[in-house]
Amino acid sequence: MPSTAAEAPSGLSLLRRLAPLLASSVIYGLVGMMMSTILAVDMDRQGASRLMVGLMFAGSAVAFLLFPPIWGALSDILGTPRRIMFSGILAATLMLPLFIPFTDPGASVVLRFLFVALATGFVAPALGQTSTVGGSARRGTALGFLNAAMGLGRGSGQICAGFLLGLVAREWSFVLMVILGFAATGCLALFRPEPGPARSPARGSLAGEVARRLIPRVGNVAHLKRHGLIWVFVAFSLRDVTVLGSWAMMPVYILDTVGLKEWQMGLMLGANPLCQVFFQPLFGRLADSLGRKSLIVSGLLGSAGVPILFSFAGAPWVIAGGMVLVALVYSSLAAGTAAFIGDAAPEGRVAELMGLHVTFRGIGGAIGPVLVGTLALPSVLGFQRAFQAVSVLALLAAALVYFLAEETLGASGGGPHGPEAPPASPLMP
Repeated sequence: MPSTAAEAPSGLSLLRRLAPLLASSVIYGLVGMMMSTILAVDMDRQGASRLMVGLMFAGSAVAFLLFPPIWGALSDILGTPRRIMFSGILAATLMLPLFIPFTDPGASVVLRFLFVALATGFVAPALGQTSTVGGSARRGTALGFLNAAMGLGRGSGQICAGFLLGLVAREWSFVLMVILGFAATGCLALFRPEPGPARSPARGSLAGEVARRLIPRVGNVAHLKRHGLIWVFVAFSLRDVTVLGSWAMMPVYILDTVGLKEWQMGLMLGANPLCQVFFQPLFGRLADSLGRKSLIVSGLLGSAGVPILFSFAGAPWVIAGGMVLVALVYSSLAAGTAAFIGDAAPEGRVAELMGLHVTFRGIGGAIGPVLVGTLALPSVLGFQRAFQAVSVLALLAAALVYFLAEETLGASGGGPHGPEAPPASPLMP
């Protein structure tokens, strides 16, 4: 059973309980970030435009937009989170060899989309399971551990990509990713998920349940209005237009404009997620003590400063400072948001709403790279002015949460196990 406030698990016991899932998260982040960095630089070397590089990141974001809610709903309906996570990562691993013969930039865009569509089977169930294991008292702490694990993987992936780009051919990088993918599935086999309501509905019934959850009837969206949850989703989407749009251009910007070498680029890009390894657990604890909303608003305000700082990055130390700032503000935002969703979600719909959060992020991630990639063209604004222009959206996002969302920590009836949480039926939309 999920932990309650009265039997809140210690940080050490949470780490032991989540260890196999955290190990899989490290590998998941490593492979994903290694792939995106290698593909972006490889496409640029083949003469692809900045817009084409942006489309590769946008395609990944579209996959994040479409598929996590489906995987999350399946996890909640069937009560089989480990099977969903295992299937998603294994299927994504099995398609990695396709990147070896198909090296055209257009093929890279399509294959990256398909890979992310399968790999997102890990994200929503992992967030839902971590939220449940932490319970209402330690939710922020548990999610901080998960985010730190993913940060460690992403940072390692950036650094590995930087060195691999200068040392080995592209195909050997993908051979390494296949090996790592199988290692992630092995770790998942050791994870013991929290028991859920095991169900085996008919195939048609299952498809109908998923559709009813993800396409709610008009007026039947009360679960999205709890504590202003929908505005947190919208705000994060706007933030991702700003930050992910700028981030998609960073490999090309660092190499072409700032003039660093590939291995230096890898170290710079890796500084952000590696710093998150330290910041995420800290902000997870702050989310449990100071509240969720203040961390979200602070993270959104800081996100507005990230692209502005990058626009003045004429020296490596400015890039390094920007990466630390990204890690700081994202850790605040991620810890507050994940705990907010876990509090506000009705019982039985945590993974589904975690997946819906990823979908809203996908909207921002799909628009951002294309928008910034277009604005960054020399004939439009160029890199610096494009970064500055999109920072306004993060300020708007902070205002939305500040005025329209309500604090969930300690709120009466808040959280999936609160006294007023409505009973969840798999057949309810």
